[in-house]
Amino acid sequence: REVFPDGILYASRESHYSVFKAARMYRMGCIKVNTLTSGEIDCADFRTKLLQNKDKPAIINVNI
Repeated sequence: REVFPDGILYASRESHYSVFKAARMYRMGCIKVNTLTSGEIDCADFRTKLLQNKDKPAIINVNI
């Protein structure tokens, strides 16, 4: 947040609710990325959302 104050957090819809709660607490922009039925991130949706906001840094939350 300090390095990219205008960055947008990208997280899959399957991410734990605390990821989105923390984003709200820090007043960060947050975009939920769709997932496939397998639980994997939908790369096409992710790409579309990144391109819609290409003027702002991307902060990416990764679930393993």
